[in-house]
Amino acid sequence: MPDEPLMYLASPATFLEAATSLNVNLVLHGHRHVEGLSRYSIPDPRATWSKSSEVFWRTIYVLSCPSSTGQAGDDAGFNIIHFGPWSHAGRTEHRFAITRYSRSRNDGAFRPLDSNLPDGVIRLPAGRDFSRDPAVQSAIEIGSCTTLKRDQVATFARRLLGRRAFYADGEVDWASALHVYLVTSQAWGDLEGKAATSARKHDVAALATAKLLLRRLIELSADVLGIDRVQLDELRTKRLLNRDDLRREWSGAPRAGIDVAEQVRRRLQLLRDLDGHVRAIGPDLGLGSDPPPQTPP
Repeated sequence: MPDEPLMYLASPATFLEAATSLNVNLVLHGHRHVEGLSRYSIPDPRATWSKSSEVFWRTIYVLSCPSSTGQAGDDAGFNIIHFGPWSHAGRTEHRFAITRYSRSRNDGAFRPLDSNLPDGVIRLPAGRDFSRDPAVQSAIEIGSCTTLKRDQVATFARRLLGRRAFYADGEVDWASALHVYLVTSQAWGDLEGKAATSARKHDVAALATAKLLLRRLIELSADVLGIDRVQLDELRTKRLLNRDDLRREWSGAPRAGIDVAEQVRRRLQLLRDLDGHVRAIGPDLGLGSDPPPQTPP
């Protein structure tokens, strides 16, 4: 606003749209020296179709900070915010735990502002899983290595491929499988590039063939979901691809008119072919068969 450019947003809709595009969950601001917590539910600009209305709507919380000293006659206050994982019914999600403290202008003690809540804490869901994907962690570790020994290559291969998306594990969740194949392919490319300078030619050839098979798994999953080549190329360029974002845009249901049984058969054959080439560098994972106990998702 012309009279106070730092107190009100001139374009709040633009700001909220930008915040959703960055997966913002909580906005913190000061300047006004007032206590306040607001919730905004707005349509996700990237949502296309979903059976659940909760997926279509994005929630953003806005927490304001009062004056910490109470100068100019204002009440004083401050906020303490914790962010971390929370497990419930076998599922891990992240949430915010916010404790707000306030002190009236004539009182020397700070007290919890939300004393009506258990422990005076406001608990807000972040709405998605922020856990680092194993493939992302592997890529970080691969990048930190100057060279890779053969046993290190085998260890990374076992970690990258030892997940349920690489086994015959009931009905296929195609969107989740596509995400796993995409992030695994990116890390696998790093592994191949780093091993090329120190590994045996036979191992390098096996890694290259495995990368091609991962690419075919990606293309197969994308075809089942109805993702065209341009859209798939865009997904491939995203180094940090969030699973929830992908599932929000592509529900996981096979496109109309596709022979799902045939695609499942082709997927299992690709996994078995992949297993044969991975065994050449060490790990015997049994890809394409029933998953071993305690296989990570």
